[in-house]
Amino acid sequence: MRNLNNDKGRISNKIDNLQQLQYIANQEIISELINEWCESHPNNEKLTAFRTAWINTIFYINKLELDRSSYGTAYSQMMDTKNKEINRLGELLSQVVDENIELDDNIIR
Repeated sequence: MRNLNNDKGRISNKIDNLQQLQYIANQEIISELINEWCESHPNNEKLTAFRTAWINTIFYINKLELDRSSYGTAYSQMMDTKNKEINRLGELLSQVVDENIELDDNIIR
């Protein structure tokens, strides 16, 4: 049986990747246009301020994406560790139950 959560996660990742590619393409177009305008109007203070604001926005969005990616990695590692520990606990409980059954069998004999 297919795990729908995994399918949802894969689709979500693909959508995120597509949106990131669209953002990068738009960022490139806007940056090139701003640079062209700044070169053709070097004394325009408002345009220079606009370019600075745009660069700061790019850095901020990149930081947010890096934070989100780091959070996703940390969360994934935490869940892997949790799942391994749950499996380990299940194995230990199984061993305890098996040992108790053996002890009970020995007591009855």
